[in-house]
Amino acid sequence: MEAVAAVGLAGNIVSFVDFSCKLFSQATAIHHSTSGSSQDTQDLENITQTLQSHCETLSNPNHNPSYQGQTSLKKLAKECEVTATDLLSTLQTVKAKNPNSKWRSFRAALAKAWKEPRIDAMVKKLNSYREQIMFQLLVMQRWVARIHYLVL
Repeated sequence: MEAVAAVGLAGNIVSFVDFSCKLFSQATAIHHSTSGSSQDTQDLENITQTLQSHCETLSNPNHNPSYQGQTSLKKLAKECEVTATDLLSTLQTVKAKNPNSKWRSFRAALAKAWKEPRIDAMVKKLNSYREQIMFQLLVMQRWVARIHYLVL
């Protein structure tokens, strides 16, 4: 019985050391950055801002619908925009206010580790929206091509 407890304790220690190493690695990356966030967080922020911008254009109420499915496209784009805004605000909370401070960099890395499941869930949701928007655009393209073919 003691052997099982020892193996369990060893496993917990290994998990803690692994988590600590990742945390310090993340803190070092944040500390050396100029933006106050790690490179992967910065890349995710840039991609989300671009997606949000495109969704704003698609969900614009002044965009005159000429296709029935465009209403659902606008709804998808609006939901995507809301999720992108939520993700961007979450990413702002995991940035170090002063990346030159080792303590602030460590706190930012810890905040990112705690919020990682939420960030991953939002990224997954954004990918689903993106796929659905691409599908809607493909259907619209086929609809326009069919109309164009009938006119000619």
